[in-house]
Amino acid sequence: MTLALLGLAGALWLLGPRPTPRPLVPDETSGPPRRSTRRRQRLRRRRSRPPGPRDLETLLDLWAVVLGAGGTVAGAIQVAADDGPPSLRPALRSAIDARAGGASLAVALDRLADLGPTFAAPVRALVAAERDGAPLGATLQMLAAEAASAREAAAVTEARTLSVRVVVPLACCSLPAVVLGVVVPLLLTSAGDSAVP
Repeated sequence: MTLALLGLAGALWLLGPRPTPRPLVPDETSGPPRRSTRRRQRLRRRRSRPPGPRDLETLLDLWAVVLGAGGTVAGAIQVAADDGPPSLRPALRSAIDARAGGASLAVALDRLADLGPTFAAPVRALVAAERDGAPLGATLQMLAAEAASAREAAAVTEARTLSVRVVVPLACCSLPAVVLGVVVPLLLTSAGDSAVP
């Protein structure tokens, strides 16, 4: 009886429905390949976080490269809007749109300067370079060095506070292990020794 049921189950498995194979060449209905969910979530988080010192440093380096290669201030803003840090792209794109609408560079870059006091100095340098024709290479390098040192100082501060934040979880995890692994066996051994006459 058992053998007959196993045979029937095997026959149903062999004759049962098979999944349709996916085509090797995508057709019109399959659409473009989609990004993985994890990657989309990571990109969404990166775009939604507020700009930090690393973003400023990247932006300044990008502007220095474009302007050092002979590009214009408007070209540097366009390159940064296309390839710069994701958290700064909306502000840079709005500056490009305002500039295309006829606004001056100082007015167009107001939104970028509103992101924080660290962005005010680069905006002033760009406006001065556009207005007066002042060279920006040394200024951008100095501002990038300041941004890098601010980022390093923030990392050092974070590393110093890490030891304080780790104390409680470490104590909560290791103290019970020490009690169960060392103290309990010692108590059991001493209790066993005292029971023997």
